[in-house]
Amino acid sequence: MNTYSNPVFARYLVRSGLTSAHEVLLAMETQQARRPMLGQLAVAERMLSPGQVNQIVDAQRAARRRFGELALEMKFLSAAQVLRLLQMQEDETPTLNEILVERGVERVRLERVLEQFLTRNEPAGKAPLIH
Repeated sequence: MNTYSNPVFARYLVRSGLTSAHEVLLAMETQQARRPMLGQLAVAERMLSPGQVNQIVDAQRAARRRFGELALEMKFLSAAQVLRLLQMQEDETPTLNEILVERGVERVRLERVLEQFLTRNEPAGKAPLIH
């Protein structure tokens, strides 16, 4: 099950009484910590060498820009490769729901709250923002 991890959904979880603000923050921190880095994925997929990743990371420190943008600018990756890596990153990042369930929130109650949130916050026919 996918879920939102935006502040509006986080506040909704707390207001619903399902969990505390502290637990939501811990879950969001866990989600961020378990999100694979694009450079790691690119090396694993043999799209970049470790040396190229280091060059991009060095440029990131100086420019404070996203890894994918710099990889494109430096001509290390194509736009299609960056999009593929971003999709892999999203696919390999656990959802907020998954983390909350791991931390003891009852799945059925969480699904009910998510359904209520989507009903109240999504225009008809529009897909929710995921992750």
